[in-house]
Amino acid sequence: MHSAIEFAKQNVPVYSPDDWQNIFRSARKRNPYEVCPPEYSEFLDLKHMSRSLVRTTASDEGQIQWLKVKCLKFERDKPGVIQFHYDHSGKYKSVNVFGRGRPPKYTPVTPYITYIT
Repeated sequence: MHSAIEFAKQNVPVYSPDDWQNIFRSARKRNPYEVCPPEYSEFLDLKHMSRSLVRTTASDEGQIQWLKVKCLKFERDKPGVIQFHYDHSGKYKSVNVFGRGRPPKYTPVTPYITYIT
């Protein structure tokens, strides 16, 4: 599948996502791929949801630099605690994603639709 799409992409300029749909369809001559274009309602804003659910301040370091994290560790006996490394050696640093104290009761958070038509 990937090689057929890459072969169909050769020497074809792509200027918009609609161009990719045409390339996907033309990748196979017999039995062409069926392309389901995404709709605006399928794009969700997860940033608001992550801000309301996850605390990103480590207990011993301040703000976590997520792009530099190399290792994550989750333990069953520590719910809501993420342990992480910035390198592959040394002691794990930890962050409680529920904040201080007891974990809160489950409150459903629904992501917002990013684009409204």
